[in-house]
Parts: sequence; C-alpha cells; structure tokens
Amino acid sequence: MAAIAVAAANSADAAHEPAWRIVNREHFRVFYERAPEDVALYPEAATAIYEAAKEQFGAENVRYADSRKAAGTADFPVRDRDGKSVSSLALSQALQQLPEPRNEYVYVVRERREDARKWVRENRRAVIKAAAQAEKEEEE
Repeated sequence: MAAIAVAAANSADAAHEPAWRIVNREHFRVFYERAPEDVALYPEAATAIYEAAKEQFGAENVRYADSRKAAGTADFPVRDRDGKSVSSLALSQALQQLPEPRNEYVYVVRERREDARKWVRENRRAVIKAAAQAEKEEEE
C-alpha cells in the first residue's frame, strides 16, 4: 500500500493515475453488467457495449472485465442408502456438464458514471443489434 501512496503522490510516476484513483477512491464504476436479455440478442453484448462506450466516452475512461470461469464439475461425496460414500459425478449427468459461468462488466470513470448509465439505457439495444448485424455481414 505504501508504493501505491508514493505513486499517487508523484505525477511523473508511470503508475500515478491508477494509484491516485485507488488512494482517492476515484476508481472506475460499473455502468453495464451482462444481462440474459442482451445475450439473447447477441452473445458478445458486453463487448459491443464496451466498444461503443469507448467511442462515446473515450478509451481512457472505459474498462471491460470478463470474470469468465472454465466450466467445471461439482464433485462431492454423497452417502448412498447402504452408507457408502459415492462421487456425486457418478450419480448425476447434470453435475458432469455444468455450464461456464460468465460475468462481464463495463466500467467508466466515476465522473462519467451517470452519463454512461443514461447512455446505456437509451442505446443498449441499438448498440447490441448493430454489433450483431455487423458480425452477420462479416460472415456473409
């Protein structure tokens, strides 16, 4: 934490801007979160919002985070009627094929958050549909 404070105080430091944001609690704020209805329109909806937001608010003011995790299995012991311990995977096909959890977020600098929220409310569907259409045209 001391190195962050030093970088925040020194405007010549390469890490000054992010360190200053951390120290002063001016970090980027979420204004868009991946939503099922958006993904139904276009699977890469969050990326489309991110790209359009960079154009709208400036690339330096917008960030994207994908906390996707690999699909996995849920292996845990289950006691059967005979009292034996059995793997949950041996008992359930569903637990063998869990879907990939995916959370995506688009962030903006704190001072533009309300503008970004308003912009995404007004433009979300149009941005996503345009990205879907552009991808469709590329494939043809």
